[in-house]
Amino acid sequence: MKVALLRHSFCEGNLRHAYVGGRTDQPLCAQGIAEARARAGALEVRMESAGLSMPEVVYTSPMIRARQTAGLLFGNARHVDVEGLREMDFGDFENRSAADMERDVAYRAWVDAQCEPACPNGESKAQFSIRTCEAFEDVLRDAREAGERQVVIVAHGGTIMSLMGAFARPSRDYYSWHVAPCFGYACEARLEDGSVVLLDARAL
Repeated sequence: MKVALLRHSFCEGNLRHAYVGGRTDQPLCAQGIAEARARAGALEVRMESAGLSMPEVVYTSPMIRARQTAGLLFGNARHVDVEGLREMDFGDFENRSAADMERDVAYRAWVDAQCEPACPNGESKAQFSIRTCEAFEDVLRDAREAGERQVVIVAHGGTIMSLMGAFARPSRDYYSWHVAPCFGYACEARLEDGSVVLLDARAL
């Protein structure tokens, strides 16, 4: 099954380099709306070259920035909100930038630990990965059962890094899968020994 994983366009917090996570539900800013509109035509071409058609159904994070992006990129496609595709919950670090927190002891300890532990009152990287991977597997199962030949997802940068870090082959580091707003990956999803793998990743 062909899969497209796309990051939402810019919201205000992205422009401030803030941790805009799973509890900060910001809409797209003016720059984000313009970027999505500008990307739509080129994205369609790149999707077609990867064997993907413009979707009738788009699976989205329930957060408004993802849903708005899906609407701008894919017009009248039906949206299916998937709670588990929500961005990581950064807890006390939500909607604050690294510059805002440069003297925050809890933040410095989290960064020094490679951002692996749970954020205060938020998720750990491992918890986030389990949640997003389970949601993705559910989406693939539901799509197969519905007879769909492709899955198009609009979610978040962290969500995409989590999924590609877990499922893409050959394997790469989590952070190496980072993508800019309105960009993402096309892959082929297959089952190998009963487990999902994503093959032939290419940039969208």
